[in-house]
Amino acid sequence: MRKLILILTLITVTTICYGQDSLKNYQNEVKHLQGIKIELTDSLKAISNKIERVSSKIAKIEFNNSKRKLTSLKLNGEAILKVPDVNKSRGTFSGETVRVPKDAKVLLLNVETNSYVRVNYEGIIGYIGKWFFENQGMIEKMIEENIKSKQREIERKKKHIDSLITAIEKDTRWIKTFNGNFRVEPSTNSDIIVKLEEGDEVFIQNKNGNWLKVKRIVDLKLRSSINNEEEISAIYQDGWVHSSIISSEEVRKLSPTIRKSKKFVRNNPQIREQFKQDILAGTIRIGMTKEMVRLARGEPDDINRTVNSYSTREQWVYGSIPNRLYVYFEDGIMTSFQD
Repeated sequence: MRKLILILTLITVTTICYGQDSLKNYQNEVKHLQGIKIELTDSLKAISNKIERVSSKIAKIEFNNSKRKLTSLKLNGEAILKVPDVNKSRGTFSGETVRVPKDAKVLLLNVETNSYVRVNYEGIIGYIGKWFFENQGMIEKMIEENIKSKQREIERKKKHIDSLITAIEKDTRWIKTFNGNFRVEPSTNSDIIVKLEEGDEVFIQNKNGNWLKVKRIVDLKLRSSINNEEEISAIYQDGWVHSSIISSEEVRKLSPTIRKSKKFVRNNPQIREQFKQDILAGTIRIGMTKEMVRLARGEPDDINRTVNSYSTREQWVYGSIPNRLYVYFEDGIMTSFQD
């Protein structure tokens, strides 16, 4: 430290003394600074070497202290110690290896895989293949126990995650209207995040007057395969719904076909009431349009057309023999059917 202070002082003095605008003074200053640079480089090398020596002594002291607490393993011959790469993911090696002689003391740290044993050799931590050790039976037992321990940890985490999810979903409700507004805030003036469908599940978290703060599932796949607590927030979306659109009794979710039929009925209030009921019931009636028949019975299996100068006739065929249904249209309107 004193040497560094002296060098810095010399740099300052040199700058003051040779501040004149002459080539010779600048050249002398450069030579002087180059000499200081060499001295500093040599000092840094000496410091680095000393750090390395001290670190090696610390590792050996820690290794000797560990002998009293850890199990020593005996090798059946010279072994290769693989050093892990601290800058990469677990299980990768840096490429550095250390030869461990047969009579060396190796301290057992853990059996982390089915093939390698994690050890401490004179302060160097790395991995040695299990086939290098004499006491194979003990290592195999440790491997078996390690597998069981990992399985117990997985089960413990799963129970913990299940308990957190259960707490979120303990108060389940269902949307009972055809469309329900899922809002940012508890107000009709608030932005709508998404339109919820009849039968959608929501989970009550809080209440504000007639408004309910709820969570809804946005990732069913993740919901069934979640592995850690951090993923829980990705499963759900938070929002507010009005209590008037919520049912405490389970509401059956609409199939895409029924939902399409309901949407058509809602968006076409001018059609006859009987047609609305028929469409929703899946039945057909003379006078229906082709769109109404499609909504009630689905797409036909076959369509036969007859075109003349006066009109266009169509025969729609549903099903197979002997349970076929024939529906007849003239200019787009159903005129008769045969079943």
